[in-house]
Amino acid sequence: MLFCTSLVAQVGAGEQASLSPCRLQLTNTKVRSAEGCRVPTGRGHLLKWLSGFMLGTLAQRQTTICELNFATPILAVKMNRKRLVVVLEENIHIYDISNMKSLYVIDTPPNPKGEALADMGSSAGHGAHVL
Repeated sequence: MLFCTSLVAQVGAGEQASLSPCRLQLTNTKVRSAEGCRVPTGRGHLLKWLSGFMLGTLAQRQTTICELNFATPILAVKMNRKRLVVVLEENIHIYDISNMKSLYVIDTPPNPKGEALADMGSSAGHGAHVL
């Protein structure tokens, strides 16, 4: 999960296509706000309103931002406000989070553990290296 946002990167671990370790799903798990809701007066009306409010207005909605599929399993994922870094065994993919465009694909030596150091603070945003 990206700090201070509702973005979550999910990678599967199963055999089905939707749970594949080669598939990354970027999801927004934002909870709807209660802005603009008018609270009724009176105890009976308030309890009825609260039960409906809890079931409806506060229900989580999940919006899929994008799905990325790779030829080999995803070994690690790292995010910051600007970049999404996906580590595969022989590649590191770097995406711009604002539009999910691929910025760089860095070929690496075989890296079966997915150990990578991503310098997410660089202004260029492409400082990723295998350890």
